[in-house]
Amino acid sequence: LGELSPEWGARLALHGRDLRVQVDPGVPDTRASAAAVRQVLRILVDNATIHGRGTVTVAVREASGAVAVDVADEGPGVQDP
Repeated sequence: LGELSPEWGARLALHGRDLRVQVDPGVPDTRASAAAVRQVLRILVDNATIHGRGTVTVAVREASGAVAVDVADEGPGVQDP
């Protein structure tokens, strides 16, 4: 997440938008491929940048002994056709 913040924060700022990163206290250590996590987060934040609105929030939380990473924005979401 430390690598993500400067790059995506600057990109969102060009569009007048913000990036917020929240890490809940007590999140357990993880064992995951840094490259894979980085790739997934870049795709999700990129989608929120292109298709979303407002602040993009990346939230990290404990989820039943695992770690969950949620990416959200303030847009209306995906609409049914």
